[in-house]
Amino acid sequence: MVSRALDGPVVTGTRKAGFVGMLHLDKLTAVGSKNVDYVYPPGIEESAEATQRGPLYEYFIYKNQFLSLVGDSDRGYKWAKDPEYSPKVKDWPVTIIIHGDADRGVPLDVSEQMRACLGQDKVIIFVAKDQDHLFELDKFIEDPGSEMDAVRSAVAYLIDIVTAKKGPDSKVQIEPQNQATVFAL
Repeated sequence: MVSRALDGPVVTGTRKAGFVGMLHLDKLTAVGSKNVDYVYPPGIEESAEATQRGPLYEYFIYKNQFLSLVGDSDRGYKWAKDPEYSPKVKDWPVTIIIHGDADRGVPLDVSEQMRACLGQDKVIIFVAKDQDHLFELDKFIEDPGSEMDAVRSAVAYLIDIVTAKKGPDSKVQIEPQNQATVFAL
């Protein structure tokens, strides 16, 4: 089912005008930081429910149908332990994962298994204590609170990777293509 959607044409959804979950550019400053003076337009109230993503995902998890939907598209990472794939693992970009340790949708063990298969030099996990899935969805990096510490640490690490130069003084040693992938779970 999922592979059919991935192989098909790009489809976009629609939302009622003013839907609070939509990005309002006025929520950001010119440099992309949080606009602390932003006020929602009249008649629109901010709510956690309005900004939630993934209710269908949670439904399929609850019904224990998720693997049957993605099994043909997602082989996991156990292939990385096969010596035949060592060149692919060597070329794998550093992958930064931000994961809540109270995630009910995707247990922390999933990220830890990815790190175990690809290696701790390829998969770096930043754990947000007592946080559920997509905890950072309606937050900004500048927001106070310890939950954003994991996000700030991951961003700082990403900046180190992207700006790293080869040499003994570098904090991070990577190839010149300076690749990295970030997942927030």
